[in-house]
Amino acid sequence: LHYLALCDDQYLPAFEDLVNAVLEEFTWTSPMHKHNSKTRTFNYDQIDLDAAQTSMTLSLIYQGMKEKISPDLRERIKIRLKERVIDVFERHPEFYVTNEASNWIAVQTTGTAFAYFYVFPERFPAVEKRIFDSIDYYLSGLGEDGYCFEGPDYWGYGFGWLNLFFDAYINVFGKR
Repeated sequence: LHYLALCDDQYLPAFEDLVNAVLEEFTWTSPMHKHNSKTRTFNYDQIDLDAAQTSMTLSLIYQGMKEKISPDLRERIKIRLKERVIDVFERHPEFYVTNEASNWIAVQTTGTAFAYFYVFPERFPAVEKRIFDSIDYYLSGLGEDGYCFEGPDYWGYGFGWLNLFFDAYINVFGKR
């Protein structure tokens, strides 16, 4: 992404085609987490791991490529993030509170937060407490010694997303 933002525009049409293809796929790449194989349906009213990861990527594209990508693509990104992440998150205050404080909570929370940071910052104050409560819930699942019941790879995955979140949060809002 950084390379594309800095280089000449020779790759931009292909990049925009790729982003448009992602936007067309409403499940956002892999409907494995909330797919019902018996009914062959997908729960679109859920922000699963894939939607959260795609949300972060599209938000970074929206922010990092704002001077390069077409206004139409920027608007499509904004519309899809609103439909697939923002509206869903705001309709369901129970999101990210489950029986187990797993790495998924960290990824879902931070992926959602990136959409607020870079695309809908005016809406972030209304959900800021929920975002931080979710992060606290994730961290409560770690033992005092840092133990994570999912194992070190999952711990690193969720914790890595938290690092990205806090870096972006400080950059956007200037808070420490």
